[in-house]
Amino acid sequence: MNGKSMETAIEILGKFYQIKCPAEEAETLKQAAQWLNEKMRGFRASSGVAQPEIVAIMTALNIARDFLQLQKEKNVESQHINDRLQTLNTQINNALQQNNQLDFYTS
Repeated sequence: MNGKSMETAIEILGKFYQIKCPAEEAETLKQAAQWLNEKMRGFRASSGVAQPEIVAIMTALNIARDFLQLQKEKNVESQHINDRLQTLNTQINNALQQNNQLDFYTS
């Protein structure tokens, strides 16, 4: 990161904004703005709501809901993976114990 900031032009619902951001993040900012613009246009088209403030708030709520749902799913999946790893660890420890007992009997 070189620390240089730059003005980046983005368009949301037909309005242009100049956003200051680090130069290395400009392309990501443009992609985020384009994605947000598509989401907002989609909400506006499907809902018939024309007021930009309401479109922005409802789109933000939809994005927040999606984010929280993905976070919940990730947490469930992480717990599933941790449970599976614990089961595998127990099986490995049991197998090692059985192997040690066999070594004791054959010595």
